[in-house]
Amino acid sequence: MDDDSNDSASHNSTSVAINDVDNGNGQYESRKPKWWTKLARRRGTRSQRQAIQRMTNCGYFLPKEVLADFSRINNRSNKSGGVDASVNVNLSITDDWKRGWWNRVLAVKELNDAPTDCAIDTSIVMDDRNQKYASKFQHMNEFTNIRPARQYNQVWLEIGFGNGANVFANALNNPDTLYIGSEIHQPGLGTMAQKIETDDSVQNIRILPGDGIKLLYHLPNKYLDAVLITFPDPWPKEFHARWRVVQTETIKEMKRVLNAYGRVFVATDAVGFNDWSRIIFTNENDDWSEVIPCPPREKWLPIVSYYEEKGLNEGRHTMLQCWQVIK
Repeated sequence: MDDDSNDSASHNSTSVAINDVDNGNGQYESRKPKWWTKLARRRGTRSQRQAIQRMTNCGYFLPKEVLADFSRINNRSNKSGGVDASVNVNLSITDDWKRGWWNRVLAVKELNDAPTDCAIDTSIVMDDRNQKYASKFQHMNEFTNIRPARQYNQVWLEIGFGNGANVFANALNNPDTLYIGSEIHQPGLGTMAQKIETDDSVQNIRILPGDGIKLLYHLPNKYLDAVLITFPDPWPKEFHARWRVVQTETIKEMKRVLNAYGRVFVATDAVGFNDWSRIIFTNENDDWSEVIPCPPREKWLPIVSYYEEKGLNEGRHTMLQCWQVIK
């Protein structure tokens, strides 16, 4: 979750010591405390939920069920080496297939489209339960976005977009770039759906409901040109560290999914999170170099959100970072 978290989280003004980072295991913990989950899982209004459904039907939002089935099949294939014995289904998941699948569900057309076939052998299904799962896998495999496929110069992902104002502004300013946004907060998703619905000139947006960090593990290699992390929950206390979105593990996944010289942009008004992010990226200095000066924010953060403005009014200031993959 992005901007929405700033309202409830305190902002640590203390710098982070290198030892605080080194003592962690570098892993991202997606399971949050119950109080946080209760806030993050709030339902949107009825009109917001209806807008989400309409925009899903129009292809701007990806169906949660299809994403869940892809996640399941990808995870099981990775663990089992291509055979899902629990449902008697043979899987053959390659990076080329993943690229082709994501191109179909995002309506992306490449000059040389990757193969789109995945071997899902359901001939050995033995009972109703297994048939149900095999059918879901087949539906996921065949899913195609209703929107017409087109070529894009670049593909950007914003992890935790809050109410979507920044994704929307970027898409409006750069029609030849595809902007993918991920968010778990339903009111934010609903607000984004209503924005898209009221301005049909913006065609280059795709929304993935869910945790954007978990999404990274399902994307193919070298699929993105940039990742944006704008005002994430800073998780200011030391024992919160495992929940911060920037971790050694997650930036390795970012490097995997970014093209050569791909970039990660970070914006925050929490000093502790800013220091933490810089240390994490610096510790992986064989993979990343900081872009100094940081590219102008109008190129990637053109709006001042309600939460950023609130922070400015309370005496905080926005800190920006940009990290580039070393080829």
